[in-house]
Amino acid sequence: MPHPTPEPSGLEWIEGGHVTTPAGFVAGGTYAGIKTYGDDPRLDVGILGGTGPLTVAGIFTKNAVTGVSVTWDKSVLAERRLVRGLVCNSGNANTVTGAQGERDCARIAALAAARLGCDARDVLVASTGVIGRLLPMEKVERGLSEVALAADGGLRFARAIMTTDTHEKQAAARITAGGRTYIVAMSGWIIPAPLAQPPTV
Repeated sequence: MPHPTPEPSGLEWIEGGHVTTPAGFVAGGTYAGIKTYGDDPRLDVGILGGTGPLTVAGIFTKNAVTGVSVTWDKSVLAERRLVRGLVCNSGNANTVTGAQGERDCARIAALAAARLGCDARDVLVASTGVIGRLLPMEKVERGLSEVALAADGGLRFARAIMTTDTHEKQAAARITAGGRTYIVAMSGWIIPAPLAQPPTV
C-alpha cells in the first residue's frame, strides 16, 4: 500500500509487513460462510492473539447506534488494560440484535478465549457488515474452531475483517527512537462514507 512521503526520521517500512510481523503475535482467518460478497479468498472469521498479555486502548464510534461488540469492548476496557487477543467477523455487524446479539457476542469471545487459552473477558470482539440480522452462530462457531493461528497469519486475519474493501489494509514499520528499535503494525478496514455518517472517530 502507498505510504506518505517524506518518511519520518528513524522509520523504515517493512515490505509485506502485517499485524503479526512484530514478535509475540499469532493470527489467522478462515471462511465460515457468513459473508456472501467480495472476492476470493472470502475470509470472514479471524483471531489475533498474543503469546502473553497485551496492553490495549480503544477509540470508539460516537454514533448513537453501535454494535454489540462495541459495548462488549468498552466494558472490557473499563475493567482492564491487559487482554490476550481480538476475535473478528465480517459480513454481519451484530448490531440492533437485542439480548440474543449480546449472548452471541459473549459466546464468540468465549470460543476465541478457548483457542487462546484465556478467559472470555480477556478477548476483544469486532463484528462488521450487515446490521439488523442475528449472527449465524453455527457457522461462526465452526469457523472459530477452524482458524489456524500462526506467526505468519496476519494476511489471513486482515482479509477476515474486510467488508466492501477491495484489498486488505495492513502495514508494519521499524522505528528507531532513544537508541532502541521497535516494530509497529496495523491491520484494519475502511468503511465507505455513506456507511459511516459523522460523528465518528
